[in-house]
Amino acid sequence: MKNNPYVFYENTDSSYDMSKKEKATPYFLSYWAAWLKRPYYEDPVVPVYEYPKPRRTVFVALILVLMLAIIAVAAVSFLGVLPQLALFEKVDIDDASANTKIGVDDVVNSTLKSFSIEREGDLVFYWDALRDAENAELQTQIAYYAIPASLVLTVLISIYIVFKSIASFTNDKRKKFPYISLILLLFSLLGVVGGAVWNGQPMASLVGYLTGSGTNMILGYGYLAIIGLEVLALIFSLFAYRSKAAVQKGAKIVGHRKVTE
Repeated sequence: MKNNPYVFYENTDSSYDMSKKEKATPYFLSYWAAWLKRPYYEDPVVPVYEYPKPRRTVFVALILVLMLAIIAVAAVSFLGVLPQLALFEKVDIDDASANTKIGVDDVVNSTLKSFSIEREGDLVFYWDALRDAENAELQTQIAYYAIPASLVLTVLISIYIVFKSIASFTNDKRKKFPYISLILLLFSLLGVVGGAVWNGQPMASLVGYLTGSGTNMILGYGYLAIIGLEVLALIFSLFAYRSKAAVQKGAKIVGHRKVTE
């Protein structure tokens, strides 16, 4: 019955087979004539495309290297291995080479000391700013504590981007590097602004604070290096992934296949 051309309904449970009387009806005869003249169906052949990966590996690798460099600068400044990578410098007007270097270690230990955690050493940030911070105006207090907060967040976000960069090599899911890199840069700039408030000079001396020609405090090479690395990371993050339009445009035909229904 399965090969019977006159069986019009069949499954595993039941089937329907037309009788001779039904086969002789004009309706069936016209239907059968049209069925025999039906056009031959051939499965359509469609091209198979190969799409380029949305990730640009070179730029993701550069972002990874830059984040590691930021972490390295913060670590070196904390360990005091390279005093030149200080965050800030207190200016010695008589001898520029005698400027007091203020690194990550000074900022961290000064902050801990302000919370009554005993720390040894000559902590410039504590004695110059945090010791009397409770008597200062609210905005000044916020600016002072924004410096250590921005450093902690900078390191944590940099570590986060490192893991995101490594994870991006295992799959093609888009990572939001531009947004994270922008947040990282803003947090670091927050620390720079806090240092400007600590500088305590009129706004006219802000240029001197940023360019290293100030007479009270200047921005150190450590912070300048961190900001520069973050700006580069932000630029590279804009090219880390191809747009969806670019992925579609870069598609290539690598073969064909039949589509069956």
